[in-house]
Amino acid sequence: MQVGINADDDNFENIKVVYSFDAFSTASHSELIPNAATSKYSGNLLLNFNSGKVNYYIEATTADNRTYRYPSDAPAKSFSLNIGPDYIIPNLFHNPVKLLTGNLQKLEMLAEASDNMGIQSIKVDYKVNGNLQDPIYLSNDNNNLFKGAIQLPFQPEENDVVEYRITATDISARNNVRSFPAIGFQEVKVFSPHEPVLSYSTNFENADNDFVFADFTVSPVSGFSGSVLHTFAPYPVSAIENTRVNIIAQLKYPVVIQKDGLFKFDEVVLVEPGEQVNQYNEPVFYDYVIVEASKDGGSSWLPLSEKYNSGSNNNWYSAFTKSYSGNSSTALPHESMFVNHTINLTRDTGLEAGDTAIFRFRLASDNSVSGFGWAIDNLEIQEFQDNNEELFAEGSFLLYPNPARNHLYIEWNNRDNDMHLDVIVTDLLGKIVRQQHNIEPTFAPKTIIDLTDVNPGIYLVSINQGREVLATNKIIKN
Repeated sequence: MQVGINADDDNFENIKVVYSFDAFSTASHSELIPNAATSKYSGNLLLNFNSGKVNYYIEATTADNRTYRYPSDAPAKSFSLNIGPDYIIPNLFHNPVKLLTGNLQKLEMLAEASDNMGIQSIKVDYKVNGNLQDPIYLSNDNNNLFKGAIQLPFQPEENDVVEYRITATDISARNNVRSFPAIGFQEVKVFSPHEPVLSYSTNFENADNDFVFADFTVSPVSGFSGSVLHTFAPYPVSAIENTRVNIIAQLKYPVVIQKDGLFKFDEVVLVEPGEQVNQYNEPVFYDYVIVEASKDGGSSWLPLSEKYNSGSNNNWYSAFTKSYSGNSSTALPHESMFVNHTINLTRDTGLEAGDTAIFRFRLASDNSVSGFGWAIDNLEIQEFQDNNEELFAEGSFLLYPNPARNHLYIEWNNRDNDMHLDVIVTDLLGKIVRQQHNIEPTFAPKTIIDLTDVNPGIYLVSINQGREVLATNKIIKN
């Protein structure tokens, strides 16, 4: 035991620790000896093979027999410790990773762990398609936070199964452990995109399989005439202080972006509002929702909207705050609270015509207040318009997606003659890697070029009619 004492004038002649195994019905004491190097007093408790709970306090006596105790009202109040085997298991907190975008091979892990004696290790066991891999160990990042990443052995696709379990072990002789999840493994859903489309719309009556979810679902909700896309209610809060957990609904269909294409939906946002402004006259968010898009398959995300919450609409704010009880709002949404949200996809979003993007709705929740969450209906992304000038590229041809992964789609406007078309894909040196001949556009307004076995790189796609080259486009194969 080591004790430090700060005193201005008092000259202490005796410093001791007074301790008891029976709540001070009887007591013993040990002298604490000064250490000139550290300016502290140290000594040992003589346990004499006792075990169990020990109460103790510090007593200091001056040369003129004045006595000070810490705590000051000891022995009525005292410190305590347990002698014997450590049966206290570690604390472990973690926001589960529930969704992995298909072109990512890394799962970032963050856990908070603490123990009365200290943490020895944080181990992550994981399985891919049922096969247990070599574990990884998280490193201490800051105080009780531990970080690391699972590097998957290959790029997973939709039918692959990824699971993990985190185990915290303390430094006691018993090596007490706590795991997340307590039983079994946490499953991670793998996002794998469908083939790209030019537009997408749904009223969510039959859209369950169009999305991949992390704490979202599609179901009927009281107050609405049919099914809606909505967060679990109440929506989850973060298990770790000063971090947010992401609640996600991600559309499986990539969309080929058109100039001034519109992303429209109806919504009710019953999410914890933040403070109105901070010292920089900016909103302060606790929880928030946001609409995002990715051009690289989910490696990075572009905000299509500003962050917002129930504070962005008077009806939402009133409902959330008036129904606040404990650490949650019991407010429920209703169709009458719907507000339409429209986003121009090529205006200040980072998206351009010709890009192929995936979309997601994301609610970011801190570790305090919760509520119903987010309800979404009547989603329309670039609702089809019969306008060939906008829909088709120069030469009346549209190639997508670009970049392409396994397949390239080519559409053309209805041609007014019976000439057949040829599609030729070459590398930049002119070597033909794919070709299709004698396509009849009258009967086949769209064709598919299989690029599965083509190496990643830049290629030229030519569309010919006889000897005439009608269009040439550059594409990227991922």
